[in-house]
Amino acid sequence: MAKNFFDQHIVRSSLGHLYFIQDSIGVPELLTFLEDETHEIINEQYETFTIAHSRELKERQSQKSFSGGKRIFILSLLTFGHEAAQALLKVFEEPSEGVHFFVYLPEPEKLPDTLKSRGQSIFGIQGSISEECTLFVANTIKERLVYIQKKIASFEDTETSAPLRAWAVSFVKELEVVLHPHMQKYANTMTILEEARGYLHDRSASVKLLLEHIALIYPKKDVL
Repeated sequence: MAKNFFDQHIVRSSLGHLYFIQDSIGVPELLTFLEDETHEIINEQYETFTIAHSRELKERQSQKSFSGGKRIFILSLLTFGHEAAQALLKVFEEPSEGVHFFVYLPEPEKLPDTLKSRGQSIFGIQGSISEECTLFVANTIKERLVYIQKKIASFEDTETSAPLRAWAVSFVKELEVVLHPHMQKYANTMTILEEARGYLHDRSASVKLLLEHIALIYPKKDVL
């Protein structure tokens, strides 16, 4: 599915210079799509992309490819700092020859218009619900808590908490989609989900505690 998904949005023979991708689609799917021994792929993870990161990226993208092929930067992050975004406007609009950027974010629709206008935004299937979300909703509270513990553990080897937080933001958005047809009945729960999604962008907030709270209060009856 992953390769076909990108085939529907990107022409392999004429890659654009900048894509903003909703991270629910997944980096492995993109790597499969881009599979080519001549590509030099730089895959980086960040929480907040800062002005210091911008300076480093501008320098790195100006360097020549070791392989002689395209240089592809895959950047997975939670948010852009305002100054960082401004500093990258020219680079994103006119990168060095053969350089392409794929920026993964939980909510690319919230990027400043000045940044979004430099590239193409790619979203997952709107309103689609993953199997893990469906199972979470159907599970007992005890099963939900076990699932959260295992899911968090699966991110232990990542360099930063950004991949975990990005996944959690996307997961909470799915829970909101499931509950949306019942939002009048569960208005308070919808508010809690929205607030939790905001807190997940904060490095000082505990992903575990936020998700465990959702596991306790999220309704099951009449939702699925």
